[in-house]
Amino acid sequence: MRSPDIIPGQDRLFVANPFSGEEFFSDNSALQLSITRNAHLLDTIDHLSRASMALGLGKAATLNAGSSAVRGLEDAYGSNVDQVVTGAVTKTAPRMLLASKFSFAEADGLFQRLEDVKDDDERLALKNDTKQRYDLFVGEYYGPAKKDERKTYRARLLLEMSELTIRISEDNRDDTSVAEDTQALNTKGRLLAILSDPRAGFLPGTNHEKNRIISSLDYLDNPEYPLGIANELFQIHNRQNREVGDNPEIGGERAKESIVYEMADYYENARLVIAELDVLYEAIVAINPRLLVGLLDEVDMSSIGLRALGRFMDVSTMVFGGDKIVQTLPNPLMDKTERFKKREPGRHKFIRDQYTSREVDPKVLAQLHAHFGLTAVGGLKKLVREARKNEVIRKSFHELRLRELAGITVRDQDPLRAVAQSELDRIDADEKRTA
Repeated sequence: MRSPDIIPGQDRLFVANPFSGEEFFSDNSALQLSITRNAHLLDTIDHLSRASMALGLGKAATLNAGSSAVRGLEDAYGSNVDQVVTGAVTKTAPRMLLASKFSFAEADGLFQRLEDVKDDDERLALKNDTKQRYDLFVGEYYGPAKKDERKTYRARLLLEMSELTIRISEDNRDDTSVAEDTQALNTKGRLLAILSDPRAGFLPGTNHEKNRIISSLDYLDNPEYPLGIANELFQIHNRQNREVGDNPEIGGERAKESIVYEMADYYENARLVIAELDVLYEAIVAINPRLLVGLLDEVDMSSIGLRALGRFMDVSTMVFGGDKIVQTLPNPLMDKTERFKKREPGRHKFIRDQYTSREVDPKVLAQLHAHFGLTAVGGLKKLVREARKNEVIRKSFHELRLRELAGITVRDQDPLRAVAQSELDRIDADEKRTA
């Protein structure tokens, strides 16, 4: 099945203040539209995959005792197998299907079209049109037996996104107006450059991520760097070895690995935040909008989705300014490093943001209270959708970079390739365990 047709006017391609909707930048490029759309279709496929896996657990549990499938479940989950299977079928699968509908609706441009239509019958017709396309999509890609179809379609989406990025890069090189030196920009300028570049198009979560993306964009699909960011890592490797020698702990090889681990942190965080924003959205929908209650009356600060929404609001404010938010944090993009060892091969640390990390600073909690303490829930649904859209695009950007590194065929780069692939595998495995 080919991916669903682009709906005319399905999305407005602009950089806009998420609070006021005021447009700051406009680009009607069909290339950017396609990249954004593919990112949401990737997320749809990912959620269908998780729903299918949960459904598969349920089907495996119904087989005869002693079968290889049942023995596999017992080996994996022990005495908890019944609880795991019940949770997968009754909770995980429905939750993942609901998230897939949400992502598909974004890919189909439903929410944008609904904003432009007030008539109830027309709105219902738009929803039914999207539902029909979603049902066809589900019939093609949902279920344990559709694993190969999902894998093939997912690979095609990623390939399309890489090809679209190449075309955008070629357009940028032909357009001297986009030749600004991004390395010389201040923080606000860098954030806006990332957000308005069709090859990225999202707000990062930390200073480290912001600077990593700015650096990567200089290497993406540049004829001077045929291997993309791999060329950047080679240059970092050589520079580090010139400065400190070929030291296994702080030399060039270690520097390359450290950057790959960092990229994986951002990819993993985006996946986590998408799931948590979905939980937050469900909680908001369940609240009666006629009740004069604040969000914090219904959702507490342990919610990663709530904290991620606060991060999106604060980083957006760094770009767009305005008096919507009273800023109490000196730097919303501050990194939080969780280091667990200093020596030995492999990963030494995780780079987190200060909002979604395990331990949250009281200043961050105070900022969140300023956002949500008196905020009525009625107007938050659209803001959660904007934050989720940001994370879907962020996720696809970092996944593409990791898969590019995992697929390089340059001689003597087996360690780099292995680290990138091992991180992709680790994140997939961790998510399967916690789904």
